[in-house]
Amino acid sequence: MAFHSKTGSLISLTNGNKTAQRRYASTEFNKAVVLSDRPLNDNEIFEVKIDKRLNSWSGSVEIGVTACNPDTLSSLPASATGLKQGTWIMSGCNILKDGGAVKEHYGLDLDKLVEGDTLGVMRTSAGLLHFFINGEDQGIAANSIPSRVYAVVDIYGKCTQVTINAVRLLDTNQRSFLANQLANEAIAEATALCSNETLAFHEKCGSLVRLTNENRTAERQRPNGEFNNGVVMTNRPLKQDELFEIRLDTMIDKWSGSIEVGITTHNPSLLEFPATMTNMRSGTIMMSGCGILTNGKGTQREYGQFNLDELTESDRIGLIRKANGRLHFYINGTDQGVAAESAPEIVWGVIDLYGMAVKVTIMDGQEVDEEASSHAHSALFSLNRTLLPLVDSDSDSVSSNSISDSSAAVADAGLGERSSGEMLTFHPICGRNVLVTNGNMTARRPNAMDEFNHAVVLTNRPLLVDEVFEITIDTVIDKWAGSVELGVTIHDPMSLEFPQVMNMHSGTWMMTGNRIMHNNETLIADYGYWPDRMKAGDRIGVVRRRNGNLSFSVNGRDLGLAATNVPDRVYGVLDLYGQASEASILPAGDTNSSDLRFHRRHGINCIIVNDGRSAARPHPREEFNDAIVMSSRPLRRNEMFEVVIDKMVDRWSGSLDCGVTTLNPDTLDFPPTMSDLTLPGTWILSGCSIVQEGSMARSRYNCDLEQLETGSRIGILVTSDNCLHFFLNGVDQGPACTGLPNCIYAVVDLYGTCAGVTVTSNTGMYEGQRVVRHREAAPRLNKNRINELKTAAAPSHRFSHCCGKNITLQNEQTTAARTKHFNNGIVFSADPVKTDELFEVRIDQIGRQWSGSLMIGLTTQTISESQPIMVTQATALDVHCRTKSTWIVNGSKVLHNGKVIRENYPPALYRLEVGSRVGIRRGQDATMHVYVNGQDLGVAASNIPRNVFLILDVYGLIESVSITSQTKNFRLQTESHASVEPPTLLSISEKMYEIDTRDNMFAFTPLTGQNIQLSNRDLTARRIAGYNQAVVISTEPVSLNHPFIINIDKLDTKWTSSLMLGVTSTIPERVGDLKSALSLTKSTWLFKSKSVFYNGKKSIGDYGKDLDSLPTDTNLCLSIDNERNLHLHVNGVDEGIAGRDMPERCYPIVDLYGLCHQVSIINEEERRQTRSKEDKEKADMDNSVKEKIRPLNNMNCLYQQLCDRFKQCISLPDEFFKTKYNKCLCDACHKLRGGDVYRVRGNPGREYSIPVGWCRYGLKVKPRVKSLKIFDNWNVGFSGVKVEFVRKILDTGDLLSIAENSMRHMHRSVCAGDGEKKPDTFESVPVILSPSMSYAGSQHFTQPIEYRDRKTDKLYQVRLAFEACLKPGSFNVGPQTLDVTEPQDPKLDINEIEWATKERGSVEIYGLLIKMEAL
Repeated sequence: MAFHSKTGSLISLTNGNKTAQRRYASTEFNKAVVLSDRPLNDNEIFEVKIDKRLNSWSGSVEIGVTACNPDTLSSLPASATGLKQGTWIMSGCNILKDGGAVKEHYGLDLDKLVEGDTLGVMRTSAGLLHFFINGEDQGIAANSIPSRVYAVVDIYGKCTQVTINAVRLLDTNQRSFLANQLANEAIAEATALCSNETLAFHEKCGSLVRLTNENRTAERQRPNGEFNNGVVMTNRPLKQDELFEIRLDTMIDKWSGSIEVGITTHNPSLLEFPATMTNMRSGTIMMSGCGILTNGKGTQREYGQFNLDELTESDRIGLIRKANGRLHFYINGTDQGVAAESAPEIVWGVIDLYGMAVKVTIMDGQEVDEEASSHAHSALFSLNRTLLPLVDSDSDSVSSNSISDSSAAVADAGLGERSSGEMLTFHPICGRNVLVTNGNMTARRPNAMDEFNHAVVLTNRPLLVDEVFEITIDTVIDKWAGSVELGVTIHDPMSLEFPQVMNMHSGTWMMTGNRIMHNNETLIADYGYWPDRMKAGDRIGVVRRRNGNLSFSVNGRDLGLAATNVPDRVYGVLDLYGQASEASILPAGDTNSSDLRFHRRHGINCIIVNDGRSAARPHPREEFNDAIVMSSRPLRRNEMFEVVIDKMVDRWSGSLDCGVTTLNPDTLDFPPTMSDLTLPGTWILSGCSIVQEGSMARSRYNCDLEQLETGSRIGILVTSDNCLHFFLNGVDQGPACTGLPNCIYAVVDLYGTCAGVTVTSNTGMYEGQRVVRHREAAPRLNKNRINELKTAAAPSHRFSHCCGKNITLQNEQTTAARTKHFNNGIVFSADPVKTDELFEVRIDQIGRQWSGSLMIGLTTQTISESQPIMVTQATALDVHCRTKSTWIVNGSKVLHNGKVIRENYPPALYRLEVGSRVGIRRGQDATMHVYVNGQDLGVAASNIPRNVFLILDVYGLIESVSITSQTKNFRLQTESHASVEPPTLLSISEKMYEIDTRDNMFAFTPLTGQNIQLSNRDLTARRIAGYNQAVVISTEPVSLNHPFIINIDKLDTKWTSSLMLGVTSTIPERVGDLKSALSLTKSTWLFKSKSVFYNGKKSIGDYGKDLDSLPTDTNLCLSIDNERNLHLHVNGVDEGIAGRDMPERCYPIVDLYGLCHQVSIINEEERRQTRSKEDKEKADMDNSVKEKIRPLNNMNCLYQQLCDRFKQCISLPDEFFKTKYNKCLCDACHKLRGGDVYRVRGNPGREYSIPVGWCRYGLKVKPRVKSLKIFDNWNVGFSGVKVEFVRKILDTGDLLSIAENSMRHMHRSVCAGDGEKKPDTFESVPVILSPSMSYAGSQHFTQPIEYRDRKTDKLYQVRLAFEACLKPGSFNVGPQTLDVTEPQDPKLDINEIEWATKERGSVEIYGLLIKMEAL
């Protein structure tokens, strides 16, 4: 095949019309369309290779097909998108039909292809259009393609020449796969109404909606110009009691109104989507604002506790249509009550991305524990998709090499086999109908009523000798025949293609029914027990003995020998077949561990929180019943289920009821109270009476539940002799009734005065008289652990040396003064302005003789400190060019590249005076904001890209300005692997921690929450019960020189979430008994998790450290600076401004919630009194000595600044680096840290030298580094590199071999051979590293270059190297091969100085090293 002779006007054809080149490529970018000389055959791939590119243009090659016959065309258009009458073109990553976009975000971006890349197009026999990039199919691009089409190529923009590759046909396997794919899509469309697939958004949606993340994320395009046409619906109808929940990802402040959520009976495939969903007049129920709309008309004006218009980013909105037809909405997990009765059965979830709401993501509807399992399933499905094209059409086998490669890829993602020393769990990769949850300890069939097989799951590692693999059956159903099957297999879960049932696979021994099966053949026909008869709570196990014998057990009873000569490396295998729908591994030797929680289904007036461990009535003073909760699975015999009462209310009569039932919560229609239930199989303790099936069976039982109080513990246990016992505070109250059946669920009724309970840690297998756990005494405050406060001010922003000719920079580039005339006063920021970072200047001097005033804005111009240039433009209005953009605020006008885009932007900058402050900020929504004297003037411009610099014109009236702002999120970084003491607590200013001579010290007021106990002179607060109602407030307010500091003394890990703290203007006497600090709604700022709340509503998201993850002995400090701004410091690190214009009196408030069990106040006076004499001497040391004890990077190191300037000169993109891990290792900095010269890293460990005298720049690493714990388990080595190869290594992520580094002549062969000389390829020439920095950094490896520093005009010799981790066992250790006789390192063994590896995947580079030596 060749190109047709009829081409675009600028095309030249050569090479037998197989090569096409665009003439005048440097001056012309289009008129270069070429077509194939004949129509494409079915399944024929037309492929071209990019020969030449030119980077002066935007856009690149385009490819596609057209039904136009080139013989009949009079002329070709300037671009391929001009072809009509049946033309499909791939342009960038979009598919266009007859010039109009029909599919976005398809495949790889053609604009990013480089010389040597190939791209192809194919029409299948089924009329499908596929594109190929570098031989990889990008998927179906379009369908219904005519049978006679020509290939078309547009040699556009950057692409200047292409050549046709040999035409090839799609092989049989790929053709079969594509046919199956098409058939599957048709089947999926036909069965959409009864699908069990994961919830996602339907492909058909509003005209402005873009779907990503496998259709689980929806985003409204052009949010600043359009506010509606953002309706999306679910891909299938919602099931009964299925939670459909979304998270708000992005919002903007431009519009009124926000997201609307609801349900509709309209099928999205058939619906003509409206502009807003409230326009629908049938079959639709929506929550809008704080009301409920049914078919567009209001049915509830005030619904729930939240207004959707007031929600912010990261808030969650969910809904459930319950089995009884009631519709409930949930905000951040909190049930808002019944929104509608008798909702239709078949409904789709619907989201309207209206107004402020721009982007949402569907949350996983499963339990939290199942999220990791879902990700593992996704990884497995991705693996299967990569293997499908390799399937042989005549067999079900798959290439073993492909399986191995793909398994390795999954292993890199953290799913590989773990060491045999780990606890035995299920492997997350399993059959398609099974989910692994509960920390990989539980496996269940989520669709057990619809599917009975494809539920095979293996253990995470091979079984040890004599190790028992035992499971307990949690849930059974009566619908199917057959039940659980257990056994062992030689197949590992990473390479196994999971079958429908495991007894059909080779290398497998299974107990199936009462038979023992091996490779689907019966070994023992009657083994003596029928697993089909097993009920919930029964146990079945298997063990392989040291002699190779295999035996099974049921409920602890050994059933005898089942097989012999079983291999020593076998995995445990479980098949949740038929009736068995859920099972859990029993941990060896851990009889008291329990996975029991509350079941996800419960009464309508109840909520489940704390990872399923806590249940509560959200409105305990308005509702007293409909709050039944049950255990997540049936109780085993002798298993305790214990709860503690968290909250009681004094409004009602009656209290908690508890007991057991055989009723399955998945199918139960929960009654108002459990004692009302008259169905068979229910035993309830109500008061002191036993109620069986709705009738009193016994009175005056030893335990009276109506006498319980907050903190009381109630336990439920069914013994092995089928007796029901209740426990009060750990004491057995005796048998309540006898003759209980199997498969018993625990049940708790939060009735009347009981408003909340939590499952305790006593839940688990009961072994006789359990010791009652008394509350521990509060520990004494350890004053010796209080660190001395140090000061660390964040650095100011700086101006760049790139400035106008009349500008002089002073005060370390923080002041810019115009020395003459009225113009040529442009200055830029030295660094890009970060998102949400305020860059602010103060007016220092004005000249009344001039007119005009300061101009401020942002620009995409590239500003280089290493190569500063003189700015030639007279004013900022002249700074613009064709490829860069500049936004300027001049007076009351906003200009973009010199053109006015907005007028009357208040107030005019002409009115500035000495002392006025002007600032600029780029927001997260890509908007530009201007500030005057701290006041935000609103959005000045939108669609501002990242990496923009400040541009400031010191013009006319304004003669001098100084920077007042500081860099955002400044941190003094320490090397994560350095063996130094942790940094002490840092403050925000010297004044803040001057010794306070006042008598008033902080303490907690006795007016506390009901669950708080104070001690240690009211300096320590401890929560004594429950997880909430533990609010404490300080007796003294925070003031300018009086910060409030607390220490986290103790955590209670049975809870989730943690403390909240902040300040309030409410005096302590008026606070009262609060359930939560968020209840304060008057001038109150609270830090919770990673957010800041003002008056109970979130005001700042993603703020600082996550308070829920703080460990014990963490110091938290609340302070107010000179400008009345509120700050939070975590272990001395300032997390930034959380509130402005704070009131005069701000009382610290702490909520000991969830995890946080105890805190203590740290007072300045107390620290001074307990400071030792040695500490006082250290505090009086001069500044030079203070620097020596500070184990941090020296930010003013001249050597590091010199290396920085050289790094900028070699123009390495910032995208490769992670600056937080930069570290200067010059002699001075290393001595200040007191670091070692040698260290040991890896497993097994190997010694390596610290690169003293070098400066390291941290590199971004691959995700596998964290998952495989590479920094802990791999060895450390160094590799010298020439300057010209640095960028290539950064691009590929791989070090160069000796041959590639052009240094073969310096080495002897490091690989043993048979005498034959091998070619210099990667397979024959290894990568060389060394544990010695002096050896790897010698001139034989690095080839030093000369560099003249422009700032100092001194000449230096520069060497470069990489620091990397090597996988133990992947490299050969040998002696030095350099042509020198003396050793290069005085300590390391010369015979182990070189490490040679041929496995590139076994090397992970993480640092670029630079060494400068003066000449």
